[in-house]
Amino acid sequence: MSTNPVNGTDWWKNPNDYGNNRKTGNEMDADSFLQLLATELKYQDPMNPTSNTEFVAQMAQFNSLQRMEEMSKSMDSVKAYGLIGKVVSYMTTDESGKQVIEFGIVQTAFTQAGEAYVTVNGKEINLKNVVEVGDSPSKPIGELAKLVGMNCKGYLVDRETGDSVSVRGLVKSVRKDAGQDYAVMDDVEVEIDSIKSSDYSSSEDKYQYLQDHIGKEVTVTIKDPATGKTTTVKGTVESVTNTDGKIQAVLDGVDVPANLIYSAS
Repeated sequence: MSTNPVNGTDWWKNPNDYGNNRKTGNEMDADSFLQLLATELKYQDPMNPTSNTEFVAQMAQFNSLQRMEEMSKSMDSVKAYGLIGKVVSYMTTDESGKQVIEFGIVQTAFTQAGEAYVTVNGKEINLKNVVEVGDSPSKPIGELAKLVGMNCKGYLVDRETGDSVSVRGLVKSVRKDAGQDYAVMDDVEVEIDSIKSSDYSSSEDKYQYLQDHIGKEVTVTIKDPATGKTTTVKGTVESVTNTDGKIQAVLDGVDVPANLIYSAS
């Protein structure tokens, strides 16, 4: 089951129903309209020609449609900028050419050739390909307590770079801090990129340091193996392994913003 535990509803609605926004190739621009109008004049019945009033009405209707299209594009741009910092699901194409749904945090937004785009996971995504938006307002702590005991997935965001790393773990408690709601996760498996604890020296072996700090809180930079993005996190070391130089650890007590949790079961 994949739900939005904060809102208590399905978060990603109909992830496979993304065909309604595809272009059909039948859109008409000003040049196409003028060509069509010229063709209509060329082949009109000379005994029953189209009146000037009809031409004026057609032109007025087309101008109205153009203004509506421009207004729609302007609204799309506003929507795109409004998504910055939010978790979205979007349609994209994987390496095999298959269309898939991915998740991520919108980092930037821009317009290009009249189209609105957002940047997610380093990819430029047309707004039309955004399937669903996760926008969870602050909730009473009692409602957030429903997360306790659930296996959840969420994002940790680096405050300096804006990079996001996906993590998963078992929610042991929830808390508020400076107006922000957090789910406190245990059993969070991470790949260690570097160690930022104040008592760590760069000359120390990272693996040995973490071994010596099992049961203690550390500050580390973790890497998302799927995207290569990194972020800094605090947690208590539960265990650590070293496989061919890749150091992985299991951390307890990791704070994950409740509004960035995108899956719970």
